[in-house]
Amino acid sequence: MDHTSINDDNLLKVIDGAHLDCQVKTHPSLKSAMHLLPENALVSGEDTIPGLISSPTGDVLLRPQLLKTTPFTLDRLTISLQPSLEKFESLLLQLINADCQNTVRPSLHN
Repeated sequence: MDHTSINDDNLLKVIDGAHLDCQVKTHPSLKSAMHLLPENALVSGEDTIPGLISSPTGDVLLRPQLLKTTPFTLDRLTISLQPSLEKFESLLLQLINADCQNTVRPSLHN
């Protein structure tokens, strides 16, 4: 192991023959908030987690409190994703045509 890279920040001390075992677990108090976190995401109490009330201590994970939810209905909602399918197909055809024109074709007459 390269000991110089570990000692550069002066936070870790190399102890020959030692090893560190780590185990990743979910925090029991987070069970009510797990639906707010992406799967396999590592978070800290200093992270802003949408859906959790900010903590005066600065660590929202010590005693997570969910924001109150308010059900509502949206009428006439339109979502436009760019590019549209038509624009995508048109651009794809243009790129394919340009690629075909730039391709060197073997001569039929040798």
